[in-house]
Amino acid sequence: MVGPSARHTDVRAATRPARDVRRRLGVSARARPGSRARTARRAGERDDAAGDLRGRIAIARERLDAGDTFVFCHVKSADAAGHTKDPRQKRTVIETLDSAFDDLPTHAAIVCVTGDHATPAFPDVIHSGDPVPFVVAGPGVRADGVEVFGESTCAEGIFGHLRGPDMMPVLLNAADRPLFLGSRPTPFDGADGYPALLDPL
Repeated sequence: MVGPSARHTDVRAATRPARDVRRRLGVSARARPGSRARTARRAGERDDAAGDLRGRIAIARERLDAGDTFVFCHVKSADAAGHTKDPRQKRTVIETLDSAFDDLPTHAAIVCVTGDHATPAFPDVIHSGDPVPFVVAGPGVRADGVEVFGESTCAEGIFGHLRGPDMMPVLLNAADRPLFLGSRPTPFDGADGYPALLDPL
């Protein structure tokens, strides 16, 4: 989840993997004095997939309220269900997770729901390179006509087929933080970082 920020160049993260994300974005991975980078609280997976997800969403909301501008949540239960090779069990877990998405902070942050890889229930493979669904919601995010969260339906949306390296640029753009991508700030007084960052053309 990418939350609002006072400055386009400031990323305060609440996740250990954020070091890699910050490095890719060209942001110092070292905590500066007074910085608010934190590692996520680790919560073990339990038999309650929906409860686990609700707990992670609650922590994400806390971190956003505390001023963090990037929060990463990972839930393993759908992947674990895929490893059973029982499609009914995987469907049940996904339906259970779906019931826990009612408290996503889409009013205050750019929220992305996706998978880090596919774990087919059939055939007998561990993981696959098949596409995974990708949905983004939040303030200012344009809606498209897609109403079902699935691989083929999401591919018909405004993002089409995205490659992994395209994910963070899409999210940062949705959060109005494209300075990370080398773009220039809006050149008018009062725009974030202007005129302190550069002189207009």
